[in-house]
Amino acid sequence: MITYKQGYIALITLTLVITLTMSIMHFVDYAFMETWLVLAFIMCVPFQVASGILLETNKPRLLARLSLPSKGLLIILCCAVSAILVSIVTYYTVGGGIELPKPPVINYAIAVVVATFWYAIVWQCWPIAKFTNKPEWLALSVVFVGLFLGYLIFNFSFSFEFMQSSPLYEETLDPKGWFKSWNVVAFLVTTVAVIFTFVLFDFWPISQIKLGNKAFVGNLIKSLSIIAIAGSIYLLFVNYWDFDPVIYLVNGPISYIFGMFVPLNLFSGQLFSHIKQPTRGIYLVIVSAIAGFLLNLLYFWFAQQMLPEALIGGLYQQELWVANAMLAFSFPLLVAITAHLQFWPLCLINFKTKNNSPTTQKVMSN
Repeated sequence: MITYKQGYIALITLTLVITLTMSIMHFVDYAFMETWLVLAFIMCVPFQVASGILLETNKPRLLARLSLPSKGLLIILCCAVSAILVSIVTYYTVGGGIELPKPPVINYAIAVVVATFWYAIVWQCWPIAKFTNKPEWLALSVVFVGLFLGYLIFNFSFSFEFMQSSPLYEETLDPKGWFKSWNVVAFLVTTVAVIFTFVLFDFWPISQIKLGNKAFVGNLIKSLSIIAIAGSIYLLFVNYWDFDPVIYLVNGPISYIFGMFVPLNLFSGQLFSHIKQPTRGIYLVIVSAIAGFLLNLLYFWFAQQMLPEALIGGLYQQELWVANAMLAFSFPLLVAITAHLQFWPLCLINFKTKNNSPTTQKVMSN
């Protein structure tokens, strides 16, 4: 059951995350923020997912010996440094080292994050997990598999030819894949929304199927289910109802995903924990949808107040601002506070409530 203390801590944490995000959006140079900073923050996510595996197993021993906040700060530092290094390599490889990181580089980073979630949550590090259960190797595989699969997705699927009239277009960086980049991103992020919805349901009803040691079959069933559901949602909104892919992306999957971090991270996965599935999953989806809707309104309000005047009214400018604020900045910051720092120092505050039981940690992985 959720205590008053957990509720207070969740509210304060969300306020802190939003404050930090808006500080970044306001005080950092806009050109630097929407290129280098966005790239580094997005590339931080695979390392945060990998660190979650280490946290769950108290590995390596150096981490296990440390206490908070040293433990959390070390993890955050390692993730940040690793993300910066990978961002620089990405800039000179995928980005060709041309001026500031251009849209293809950011899109590649998004593909890497999506691939990371698929590998870590849906496939549970298969097939590497079949050969070793050492968390250090599994954590490394999360990063490298995410980068590799993201590269394949980027090269085969993304096309930026529609941007040829834009100064942001660089033909040498365009992989000229099968689909328009906005459509690919919209579909990929929709699959992530479906993945986390399954997490809310503890992968019910697939988890009820008795497959024994046939991990591949179970993962394949999960994958096909996710693709079928995500594909149906995407086609319904974008193809049948003719929603603009970017408008759909930001107001749909992105806002819903951000809303899901309320029960998953802010409440450490403990919300409605006394209720059995699938009822619990339904309640969590409702909470996530409401939270996503409200946060969407809040972030768009901030966009209207903080977006540079020269960009107000520009095509997708508000949507891109909100997308960056929600998932590029707020999400990694939220994971750093809730998973790495484990709500420190808020968890030490003695709130005067009926129940002062400590908040537990929920690492963002299945």
